[in-house]
Amino acid sequence: MPFMTLDELRAHLARSPFIRRLGLEVAAADPDRSTLTMHLPWRADGEAADGQGTWHGGPIAALIDTAGAFAATMVAGRDCGTVSMLVDYVRAARGDLVARAVVRKAGRTLSNVDVEVCDASGKVCALGRGTFFVSAAG
Repeated sequence: MPFMTLDELRAHLARSPFIRRLGLEVAAADPDRSTLTMHLPWRADGEAADGQGTWHGGPIAALIDTAGAFAATMVAGRDCGTVSMLVDYVRAARGDLVARAVVRKAGRTLSNVDVEVCDASGKVCALGRGTFFVSAAG
């Protein structure tokens, strides 16, 4: 199976204006273990309305979606897009975020990925699960 390398994933990530604006970065990719780690640095414009320096849920969901899609893309060796996604917010998140995505099932047309998001203190702040379609070879 033609996995995508870390450099290929980073180049692919850089093509999206939305992802560039958020500042998402692929920190690590291990196709043999079907895992990908993505980093989201703290941004004041991602703050929730509570004024307490916590993340709004939208950027966290975007991190889960992107980490899941890129983990599926890495394993498939071609683009994958979101079919469905579930997010559970466990606690308020502060500071830089790290998402760890694990491809649970890589299929010919659909892949299932679990994502755990930890905040700057290392505590889990959100859990996500997504189903991603695998684009046709082209």
